[in-house]
Amino acid sequence: MKKSVSLACIMAAAFGVAAPASAFEPDRPVEFIVTAGPGGGTDIFARTIQAIIGKYELMKAPVVVTNKGSAGGAEGFVYAATNKGDAYKLAFGTNNAYLLPVRAKVPYKAEDLTPVAALASDEFVLWVNGKEEFNTAAEFVSKAKETPDAMKVGGSQSKDVDHILTVMINEATGSKLGYIPFKSGGEAVVQLAGRHVAANVNNPSENLGQWQAGMV
Repeated sequence: MKKSVSLACIMAAAFGVAAPASAFEPDRPVEFIVTAGPGGGTDIFARTIQAIIGKYELMKAPVVVTNKGSAGGAEGFVYAATNKGDAYKLAFGTNNAYLLPVRAKVPYKAEDLTPVAALASDEFVLWVNGKEEFNTAAEFVSKAKETPDAMKVGGSQSKDVDHILTVMINEATGSKLGYIPFKSGGEAVVQLAGRHVAANVNNPSENLGQWQAGMV
């Protein structure tokens, strides 16, 4: 993941720090709400910030990370929306925060959430199992065309970015890749390493360990 702002900017935006004289100092635990399952990019990012806060003692109050990724992340966004104005609860999510109310019946509206800061920009990569002989995306697509509906792409959530990218590949190439949603990008890479899916489109942080081990 590429960090788009410094930690100082993140904390200033997150906790409403305008100037030292009016600094907000949490006096009880702060909850980072991850709108995805454990092991995915969103989860890794939230826990990285949690670790940095603790290592450099950026605040006295502890940070607790909770995963609420059910229903494509709607569980976490609803939880955040029902705690509107609570500076001790910060949701970590993707643009799914805005996509969900448009494409699904969820008990919150995009305007129920207050944007704080854009923290990262993901570079999505097409990954295949390390034992496959694909060297290019073109070879992967060619194989997908030879075996219609047989090749599946795993992803973190239905109708989110992973799913949309799979559909876009099909529309651009004429392939018929299927899509299987899992609870997180971490689970998707486990399924890929076990050859239960043909590919995934995770960001680098989610597949890094398996790639270094030659598994993907």
